[in-house]
Amino acid sequence: MNKFYDFRVSRVRNAIERETTKGWSFNDTINERYIMAINLGGIGEYDINGHILKVVENDVVLFPPRTTRKCATDEYAPWHFISICFDIEYREGSELLVEDKPLVIHNVSRQIIDIFKKMINVWGIRSKFYQPLCCGYVQEILCHLMELNEAVLYNPNHHAKIELVKKYISDNFTKNITVDELAEITGLSQSHFRKVFREIVGMSATQYAIYMRINKAKDLLISGSANVSEAAFQSGFKDIFYFSSMFKKITGENPSKYLK
Repeated sequence: MNKFYDFRVSRVRNAIERETTKGWSFNDTINERYIMAINLGGIGEYDINGHILKVVENDVVLFPPRTTRKCATDEYAPWHFISICFDIEYREGSELLVEDKPLVIHNVSRQIIDIFKKMINVWGIRSKFYQPLCCGYVQEILCHLMELNEAVLYNPNHHAKIELVKKYISDNFTKNITVDELAEITGLSQSHFRKVFREIVGMSATQYAIYMRINKAKDLLISGSANVSEAAFQSGFKDIFYFSSMFKKITGENPSKYLK
């Protein structure tokens, strides 16, 4: 895959909803944690090391740790926002959500806005389960934002078509799916489909189908509901030797060792 995210929001440190008034401003010192904010109304302005970033309604900004920023509200359109401070733990090999500069996603959906509002309500009530609930909400928001950010990097029409193909492969992973069949779903020529799929997904459609099968086999082995041969056949492999070869190539271990 071209990007691989494996992270968890381990703790929400602070969350606030604020409706500012004329003249409001705030200077933030260097923060070792992530900051995420959504604009619910009005216009806000960030000064990030001299670079001015304006945000309008339904914009979301994700700041990486160690970002110094100044915030101010617009004189004629007071800023209404939710801001969340939190920690993230990454597993080895995971991509970072943001590195040296903020990520800005414009005009997010009502679904994302509603999750922000649920999170701030739970934070305000502070029930005995508020931390895991808030961490779950923040993690869900981050996953949506990363998907949106990936989509804007490519032709939106192509991205949507490739998502349909990925779902088709997932729903039919045990079948022998041809590239011609997949290209037909997108309405693209075979050569154009191959190029677009690899560009967006980071591997060929054939490799992706094998990747999906191996993941299914891993689930069967981990659950203890299948031995190696059963896992191979149930995940669509007809040849146990080819299965073992592909399993080791993708996971770094042979299936019998993985089972143990």
